[in-house]
Amino acid sequence: MTADRWTRMVRQQVGLGRFLPLGGPYDGAWIAERAASGVLRGAAERDVPEVRLDGVRIGPADPGEAA
Repeated sequence: MTADRWTRMVRQQVGLGRFLPLGGPYDGAWIAERAASGVLRGAAERDVPEVRLDGVRIGPADPGEAA
């Protein structure tokens, strides 16, 4: 079993989802997809009560379009 496959299996069992980079390539900051989704859901429920999030899929921004 490769290290990548082992890592994916552990993440799947723990339920963290993918790890997403925060900032630039040399910042070394990451967030779990599940944690980011939870924060976005909480903000939506608190700040926009008429909105209901059905599903959240998060991914890195296009470097050419991100500020």
